[in-house]
Parts: sequence; C-alpha cells; structure tokens
Amino acid sequence: MKYILFMGAFTGAFYIFGLTYNNGDNIFNEKILSRLVIVDGELSGDNRTSMLFDVYYEDWLKNGNVINGYGKKAYGENGEATNILYGCASFKRFFFVNGIIGVILVGALYCSLFYKYRSRQGWGFFVLFIICNMIRDYPFRLMWLYLFILGSIALSLSEKSTIMSLAKINTNNEK
Repeated sequence: MKYILFMGAFTGAFYIFGLTYNNGDNIFNEKILSRLVIVDGELSGDNRTSMLFDVYYEDWLKNGNVINGYGKKAYGENGEATNILYGCASFKRFFFVNGIIGVILVGALYCSLFYKYRSRQGWGFFVLFIICNMIRDYPFRLMWLYLFILGSIALSLSEKSTIMSLAKINTNNEK
C-alpha cells in the first residue's frame, strides 16, 4: 500500500510540475501530458492509426468478420500498394488483422506462460508487457516472446530461491 501511495504521489508531482513549470511550455508537457487530454471522447494523442485505417476499421467493426479478423488482405494483394496498415501501430491494428480468435489465442499463450511462472514481481512485468503491446502491436515478434518467457522464469526462480533460503534459515533457527 505504501508503494502505491508513493507512486501516486510521485506521478502527481510530475503531473503538477509538467503543467506549472514555465506555464506549461516545457518538453514534458508538450510531448507527454498534452497527449493525454480527452477531446471528443478520445485521447488527443492517440494518433497511432491513419485516417484510411480508421475508416476500414469502423466499417469492419460494423460489417466485417470480427471473429476471424481482416487477415492478409490488409497488407495488400499481389504486391499492390493497397496496404491498409501503413503508418499504423496500435492494438487496433493487431485486432483488425487477427480478430477475436487471434487475440484470444495470443492472450491464452501469454497468460498460460505467466501462470506457469508467476511471481510477485512478475505481475509488474506482465502489466508492463500488456501496456507495451497496447502501444505497439508486436506480440508475435520473437523479441517480446523471449523477453516475456525468460523474464517470467527468472522472476519466478529468484522468488522461489528466496523462499527456499528463508525456509532454510527458519529450520536452522528452530534447531
């Protein structure tokens, strides 16, 4: 609880600093805080998709095959310059291409890996992983998979070794 309060106070201090320092004319306010303002029900800094993609995405949500996703058609056919995904980097892109089934399969993979090698520190790593993949849609890239698997294993093993060493100390103290 202390950690959460500390992080909340730390975040609040940075927020106030960014808004008030130099009357808001600073790099922190311009590059980060100004993008978090909600305008017309959307984040003003949520510009990770193109207007063409947004049109296709809205049409696909209403009339498309949401279960299976748009598929390889989004990348263009036969080398044509019809790549709908050009300039897009958002979770919407991953959902658009792979659909509900693809999102569930990838989510099940990562959740099962996390469940197998869970630890207290692993929760933070898992949340960071989810946030990073919401910003950029690269959960299939091997880099993410390797980082997640090795990080989860390392965090769970270090926690288990700490528990084992504490158990040994406890049994030695009882004797």
